[in-house]
Amino acid sequence: MNFNLRGRQYAVAGTQAPLRRLHHELERRRAERNGKGVYVEVPGIDVPFHSAVLHHGVAGFRTKLDAILPDRIDPTLLVGRYIPNLVPRLFSLSRDFVVEVAEVAEAPALNSVIERWDDWSQRPEALCRVLLLELLAWQFASPVRWIETQDLVFALDSGIERFVEVGVGSAPTLANMMAQTAVMPQYAGRSIEILNVE
Repeated sequence: MNFNLRGRQYAVAGTQAPLRRLHHELERRRAERNGKGVYVEVPGIDVPFHSAVLHHGVAGFRTKLDAILPDRIDPTLLVGRYIPNLVPRLFSLSRDFVVEVAEVAEAPALNSVIERWDDWSQRPEALCRVLLLELLAWQFASPVRWIETQDLVFALDSGIERFVEVGVGSAPTLANMMAQTAVMPQYAGRSIEILNVE
C-alpha cells in the first residue's frame, strides 16, 4: 500500500479477488454518503510495486545496486538531506537510524552492522554505503510512506526550503502530491518551493 495523500489518496496492490471486494466496499460506503467514486484502477500497471509480493526480488535488486553504486559514498551528500522511502526520517549514520531501518528491512548486513557497531561507526563511508544499499534494495518491495515524509518536510523545524522532484517533466507525480499537501490547513504559513526537473 502507498500512503500518498492524507485522507485523499492511498494506492493498493493485490490480487483481483480482494481488490474487487475492496472496490465493492468502497462503493457501498460512497453510496451511503452520496459521495463521488473513490476507487480508481490504474491501467497498465501489472507489477505490485511497493508490496511484500516483491520481497523475493530484493536480493537480486541488491546485487545490481551493489554493482553500480560507487565503492565510496560521501556521507555529507546524504546525512540530513535524503529522506528514504523505507523510513520517513532524514538519513543518518546513527545507531538508532540503522536499527529502525533493520526493523523494516530483512537485511542481515544491517544486523551485522548493529552487532559490530563500534567498528562500523568508525567507518562512515562504508556505513553510508551499506545503509544506502539496503534502503534502496528494499524500497520497491515496501510501502511508500509519502504522507509521513511530507509531514517531515513541512515540519516547521525541518529547515527544508525547497523540494525538487527529478523525474518526467510532464508527469510531476511527487511535486503534484506535495503541492496538494502544502494547501492543507495544518501547513498554513509554511512555505516550501516545490519544483519538478526532468
